[in-house]
Amino acid sequence: MPNLLPAESCSTSRDLSSLLTKYFLPVAYAVDCGFAVTGNILAIFVYIFHMRPWKSNTVIMFNLAMADVLYVSSLPFFVYYYALDQGWTLGEFLCKFLRLMFHMNMYGGIMCLTCISVFRYIAITRPMLRQRIRKKKWAIAACVIVWMIVLTELLPILHVFTIEYKNNTVICYDYGSTPDIEKAITYSWVLNILGFLLPMVIVFICYISIARILTLGPCASHSRKIRARRLTIIILFMFIICFMPYHIMRSVRLYSRTAVTSCQTEDAINAVYIVTRPLAGLSPCFNLIFYVLAGDNFQQALINLFKCQKGGPTTVG
Repeated sequence: MPNLLPAESCSTSRDLSSLLTKYFLPVAYAVDCGFAVTGNILAIFVYIFHMRPWKSNTVIMFNLAMADVLYVSSLPFFVYYYALDQGWTLGEFLCKFLRLMFHMNMYGGIMCLTCISVFRYIAITRPMLRQRIRKKKWAIAACVIVWMIVLTELLPILHVFTIEYKNNTVICYDYGSTPDIEKAITYSWVLNILGFLLPMVIVFICYISIARILTLGPCASHSRKIRARRLTIIILFMFIICFMPYHIMRSVRLYSRTAVTSCQTEDAINAVYIVTRPLAGLSPCFNLIFYVLAGDNFQQALINLFKCQKGGPTTVG
């Protein structure tokens, strides 16, 4: 029968989680970085040089791409850090700042996806408001509100992250491993509910309603119905596969550290939590598919980009 110890007493026994931290995280983050850089830099280039004039969806999509860039900018540092077996050499400020960038992308991306869902829902279910919400000013106002909400949500997170000198090594703690467990658990619930669960419910309601209306509506074209279904699938995929596992395992990881449990159980929980962290950052890799499916002529603009001759950029209105 395994010995039951406080979770924090198992630090020398976490064989699987240590291996995943040293070998899995650098590779996973490097893969995330490669795909996300390619897709989102390409998307930003298309939006700036090949899509004029911008509509409301374009403004929000551009903000989504910028949120992804925030995440990508932190990845090379963490690849370097974990490959060095958790030897952090960049100081406490960069530790906190780069951890903040990860969460800025995740919660900024979730809020942008929520905005897009609400705008599309209004456009399809409220035809009288369609032309009004297509104006840029509404999207700009929505994006300003989104980033204000995200910043307000995440500013307290700077008090959660810290560095620690341990066994002659400097550790830049991730959220689930932060020393201040009680504070982290309380704040995690705030992020889980306001940053993830509430937006997910709104997104699900919007896209299920959109799919239902387009399925039953006699005026919707077959291609529009197909695109709506595909868009619904990719949105649900990002929430269920990318975001949900991380939020569940972050909470489980924090609570497991306050419990009296076996070191094997603690190691297994931490290992699963480690795997979910790159999953949460996988959403930028799928956003290029989302941009194509979401309309606003992005697909045609992308085609024009590769057909563009020396005469100058081609824009899609």
